[in-house]
Amino acid sequence: MDNAMSSFLLPTLHIMSVSNFRTAWISWTYIAILLLSVFLVAGKSLRTSGPTLLSNPIVVSHQVGEMAVLFCSVANLGHHTVTWRKLPSSAPLTIGTDRWVKDQRLHAEHVPNSLQWNLVIEDVKTKDRGQYECQVSHRKSLIRHRVTLQVTEKQEVQLPRKYYIKLDFLFGHTNTLVVTLLSIKI
Repeated sequence: MDNAMSSFLLPTLHIMSVSNFRTAWISWTYIAILLLSVFLVAGKSLRTSGPTLLSNPIVVSHQVGEMAVLFCSVANLGHHTVTWRKLPSSAPLTIGTDRWVKDQRLHAEHVPNSLQWNLVIEDVKTKDRGQYECQVSHRKSLIRHRVTLQVTEKQEVQLPRKYYIKLDFLFGHTNTLVVTLLSIKI
């Protein structure tokens, strides 16, 4: 390395004159400013990388009457807001944790400092089936995650039934026979 280059990158400490000291101090100052700006830019780019949707189920199945939970996980949300809507409508169901519809069965569920922004539908009905969208607006664009809600009718399960049959035998003896019939209708 030539002498000029080494004095720029690594100023030596054995400088005696005031002008050399000023030159060395300026070189170190520029290096410090350069390093500080690199760290600040790198840190800022990490902070402003923007919201990212994480992997979540895209199909959720529930029976009528159950509580349906549609999952949406967002990293790096920052000051942005999560909105849920039911497609094809553009009207929001929730914005943040605020409900924007009259239907009291719907609400957004968020635990502070967590990544989850779930849409909860209590007492789900067949009319609730369809596609829902979790979205975050970011830099004049939308980041979207679609979830299909499938709602099926409740399956009927019949409990066993007991039938009592009175049997009369010869010589005046009477016995009762208990017959249990099992039937399950699905």
